[in-house]
Amino acid sequence: MTNDGKRIGLALSGGGYRAAAYHIGALRALHKLGVLGKVDVISSVSGGSITAASYALHEGNYERFEEEFSKKICIGVLHLALINLFLVLVLVGLATWFCGGWGVAVSFVVLWFVWYKVLPVSNLIAWQYDRLFFHGKKLKDLKPCPVVTINATDYPTVSQFTFSRERMYNYYYGVDAFYHEFFPVSKAVMASSCVPFAFCPIRIPQTFRTSVMKGKKLPMLLDGGLYDNQGTHVLTDKMSPYKCSYIIVSDAGNGEVSDKWIFNPLITLKRTSEVFMQRIKKIQVQQNLFMKAHPDKRFAYALLEWDVNERMLKGFVENLKHDNIYPEVVVAHQITPEDITQLKNSDTSAVAGERIMAKLKRNILWDDFKSWKPSEEEHKKAYAIGTGLFGLSKESVELLSKEAEWKVMMQVRLYLPMLLS
Repeated sequence: MTNDGKRIGLALSGGGYRAAAYHIGALRALHKLGVLGKVDVISSVSGGSITAASYALHEGNYERFEEEFSKKICIGVLHLALINLFLVLVLVGLATWFCGGWGVAVSFVVLWFVWYKVLPVSNLIAWQYDRLFFHGKKLKDLKPCPVVTINATDYPTVSQFTFSRERMYNYYYGVDAFYHEFFPVSKAVMASSCVPFAFCPIRIPQTFRTSVMKGKKLPMLLDGGLYDNQGTHVLTDKMSPYKCSYIIVSDAGNGEVSDKWIFNPLITLKRTSEVFMQRIKKIQVQQNLFMKAHPDKRFAYALLEWDVNERMLKGFVENLKHDNIYPEVVVAHQITPEDITQLKNSDTSAVAGERIMAKLKRNILWDDFKSWKPSEEEHKKAYAIGTGLFGLSKESVELLSKEAEWKVMMQVRLYLPMLLS
């Protein structure tokens, strides 16, 4: 929280283990800037929920958390699911061997109707999450500050479903519909990272439902990225108990939908959902940064897909030219009304732009940034890392965390300098 009582929010996007590693760098940057301890709410989605929940459960100082968590995400969580799939394929093969075409037909029909019973992928991954990251912890065990919200998508109500230390809810069910205290963190994170078409939806067991749920639809939870893959909705929605004034967005998406390995309808459906998620993300960025849909909020975005060079500074100048920089940020960088007037004048724009760039470089300590910024090759490697839940190499973790650290430090200094005072 700031000195004037305004809340600070951190949004950790989805993106599997790539996101989990990228957000290490975001937390590290905020820790170094002295902002992490001021953060009131961490809103997380999918892979970001792994990092957020782990941070909210850790004991000891930040450095110890980062060291331990960086090692854990080098271990995958898909082993049991793959073994389960292999055994099912073996059974289908045996049925084909002994029964011929009838065996294939019967196997197909059985799988069609009991797929989630035969392949309980989500339950197996949740068990792996618990074993590796959460060790039996419940929602009540999450630290009270910062509040961590673990966000999923509720299929029946087409809305966001949020888990936190304080409640499990969405607007349809209300805040009193569930007994949340003893709900497993691993299940909440699994719901948040439940990729459609690959994993089975997470349901809330009867033991966690209150009498308020009588006669209502039952939650069926999927990946939070289907509704909001950046995690900003909880922090910006006017009705949210977790809305904040200053919002830092760590986004591990690379802005692409792969056109490789599209050889069956399931993969096509998954890629189609990714197209929708990218569309939602672009709309959110436009609204938050350029259309001022939330005039009372200030944002700093750090996207993996953005290049690591002076273009980030030039982007600030371009935003300033089109009145997309808030007055207090302009004042913090000692940019005068005369600078802005000349920037908008085609005859003096170039000179004014250079003068403003010089002020920005001085204020954000650009010479220091240049000395450790990721190289073009490092950026390309980080950009190309996949979003699965297979263990990452130590090099991949370092590449992603370095990229995020650099961008978050840069963007906070540029767009939220008031948090550093």
